[in-house]
Amino acid sequence: MMAMGVEAALWTMPLFGLGVLIGVLVPLSTLDVGGLALAFSAGLYEELVFRLLLIEAGAHVCMTFLGASRTKTMPYLIALSGVLFACYHAPLLDGFDATGLLVYAFGGIWLGVLYRYRGLAITVLTHVLYDIMVLAQ
Repeated sequence: MMAMGVEAALWTMPLFGLGVLIGVLVPLSTLDVGGLALAFSAGLYEELVFRLLLIEAGAHVCMTFLGASRTKTMPYLIALSGVLFACYHAPLLDGFDATGLLVYAFGGIWLGVLYRYRGLAITVLTHVLYDIMVLAQ
């Protein structure tokens, strides 16, 4: 379990760096119990919806109804989950903010790739640690 936490912390760094690199502006806040609960619940909920449900259900639909292989559909499903992840977070942005949408889209794609190759637990922990880092700014 400790190794998973360390791995998730390492995978968090590129995700956090992406947000800094693209220049998303995050309001300053303090990390309190409510913020910690928000980070844990948002990380778990969003990974269950956007990665586990969307990617796995999408792969099942593509294989069952379209006869497409899981391997061939995975890049499209990961991209779709990233775009929908950005759309879900759009209300957090001030009006239309292309930079913010790019941060969320690429962040969602990063988490999708991480989910594909490392699984749900590492992806959830990475998302939770990212949210904690953002809230601690």
